[in-house]
Amino acid sequence: MSETKKVKDLKAGNTVDTTFLTMEKEVTSLFEPGDIVRIKGVAERSTEKNDITEFSRTLKNIDFFFAEIVKTAEGMENEYFKRVVFSFLNDADFINTFKKAPCAKIHHHNYIDGLIDHTQSVVALCKTISGLYPELDRDSLLTGAILHDIGKTAAYEYTFRIDVTEEGGLVDHIVLGYQMVEDRIKGFSEELSLRLLHLILSHYNYGEWGLGD
Repeated sequence: MSETKKVKDLKAGNTVDTTFLTMEKEVTSLFEPGDIVRIKGVAERSTEKNDITEFSRTLKNIDFFFAEIVKTAEGMENEYFKRVVFSFLNDADFINTFKKAPCAKIHHHNYIDGLIDHTQSVVALCKTISGLYPELDRDSLLTGAILHDIGKTAAYEYTFRIDVTEEGGLVDHIVLGYQMVEDRIKGFSEELSLRLLHLILSHYNYGEWGLGD
């Protein structure tokens, strides 16, 4: 059996062949966020068996989600809304990022491809709502559903872990999304431009955050 060591005393290449407990403060001083650490050992539980399903990830059909979003956009009657939506959906660089981006670092859908998963869920919800309340402007609702979080394609990086980009931290995804849409509605009427930009700015609906109501 190798010599028993404390975690803080371990060096690269050391082997520990014993049972030991770790404290968070012992471990956090050894590594920086983003460090890659290889750990080899045997995990044991004294009261229950390991359940591999605890570590399984639900497989998402991203291409199906994207096809559903495209199908929804194709059904829009407002040509201006349809034009701005397809300016994103026909952009190969945007779509490559949109299909992979997480929706958050900590909160909902905080995993790779979480953004398109969340977006399609909101689209499906809004389609149901517009069917129940025909007096609503369906195209406005669906445009907002598709575009409301597009700023998150620039707000997060996820090379090997999810983190907030510099612009995501300083500007945030709502303003980034506003800027992305604003760049693609040149020539639109002022009234229509304001409606589209309002969809991005107001989607949290929290006036105390300084956003549109």
